[in-house]
Amino acid sequence: MGLTALLENEVVLVSSIDEGDLRKASRGNNLSCHFCLERIVYKHGQIKIPHFAHYTRNPDCDLSNETLEHLSGKLFMMKILPKYNTLTALTVEKIHDRRIYDVYAEMGSAKIAVELQHTVVSSESIEEKINHASQSSIHVLYVLIPGKGYLNYETSRVEGRIIVKESELYLHRTYFGRVYYTNTQSIQSAHFLPATTYVEGREWYDSSGNQNSGGGYEKNLKSRRNLQWFYVFKHPETHRLRLTMNGDVRIATLSEGVFWKK
Repeated sequence: MGLTALLENEVVLVSSIDEGDLRKASRGNNLSCHFCLERIVYKHGQIKIPHFAHYTRNPDCDLSNETLEHLSGKLFMMKILPKYNTLTALTVEKIHDRRIYDVYAEMGSAKIAVELQHTVVSSESIEEKINHASQSSIHVLYVLIPGKGYLNYETSRVEGRIIVKESELYLHRTYFGRVYYTNTQSIQSAHFLPATTYVEGREWYDSSGNQNSGGGYEKNLKSRRNLQWFYVFKHPETHRLRLTMNGDVRIATLSEGVFWKK
């Protein structure tokens, strides 16, 4: 799924062309993916938002493997970024050096790429993309979409505990103790707190008859974290971008502010 297509050697946005013209171009096999150049078709039903889809799925093309939630996330970021930031450029599905950035924006001379991540990927994959973008002075902001492994709440008596993925922990370190999530309607910022379990104390005797004891302490869990939210979800938020360096890596973060309804 994607929001852009190649039509008559020009990259067009699905919302910028008349629907009738898109349907005609789709039936005439005149739409192609501007990344892999394979045939794509226009789709717009009663439920799904208008989008382009590959006529035959291409596992080697990122745009061919996106989910509807990923698509909605890109639309949300395209809407929210210019609302609270002074941008000099804004585009979706930007191709740069054989890589696709979900949303690309510029604030003066600063370049920002927003990556929506729905399916779980490795921390190495995220690190490689951030580092590669840094070579072109592009700041990268990763925003995770729950549902396919991210923000996976544990079924336990501890409210708010999640089973964290390696890539979530990597982003938590990269973004100075924050992980950003979106439900494609708002953005939430979370901080991970240690999760512990109590190891019961016990005593035993070894083969020599010596008494031993163990346990009786709280143990940190490696794959569990408690959440501390920094947004009040039901109130309108502002999402202003902030640019920074983390070592030699260029990253973008969100300035957090909550404005209550009057």
